[in-house]
Amino acid sequence: MKIIDNKERILPLLKFKDGIFYYLQVIARKKDNPDQLRDFHLFSRCVTSIEVFEFIYDEIKVLCNSYNARCYISLFPRSIEKFTKKLNLLLSSKIVSDAYTPKIFRSLDSIALDDDIIKWKGVLNNSRCMLDVDDINLDSGLLGSLDSFLAGKVQVEAIVPSVSGVHYICSNFYPGNLGASRIDRSGNWEFDVHGRKVTVCRDVNTILYSCTSEKE
Repeated sequence: MKIIDNKERILPLLKFKDGIFYYLQVIARKKDNPDQLRDFHLFSRCVTSIEVFEFIYDEIKVLCNSYNARCYISLFPRSIEKFTKKLNLLLSSKIVSDAYTPKIFRSLDSIALDDDIIKWKGVLNNSRCMLDVDDINLDSGLLGSLDSFLAGKVQVEAIVPSVSGVHYICSNFYPGNLGASRIDRSGNWEFDVHGRKVTVCRDVNTILYSCTSEKE
């Protein structure tokens, strides 16, 4: 099995203030578990402090190791107030329409990860983005070429191993600086470094911990 533990890389990126949280979820992916019919969400949590993060971390590791799963964490701080308002609005509408069933809880992830509840101003110095690079690792010589290309163009806060490559957690991203072009309606971009495609993801949702098979 392939274990990725990014705790020490992620911790310095978690900046807390009253009224904000970071969203964390553990997912057993079908691609890691061929016998599954679909992806299964095993656990989710609104992390409101370093203490909460430390308290649940061992449980996260046990879940991932037991179910061949991945723990993702979004590195955008989010507003607790906006989250609870959106959740209450959803619950109220379902109750009024008599559609209150257990399936409603599947909507929690989409609400928690909604761009509308992001609250980075006053918490982070700048907005963040994530550069997703596949088929590369921290020991690869290609990493040096990418570092040289990015120097002076974006601020790299951390380089985080992912299941299939690495994630650069960055700020001060301007598409024109990298010659990037938009590739979808979600606001994701793409640029080329020495023939290698790099995807710029608006949703900074990276691996905190994972236990997966060696090959995807």
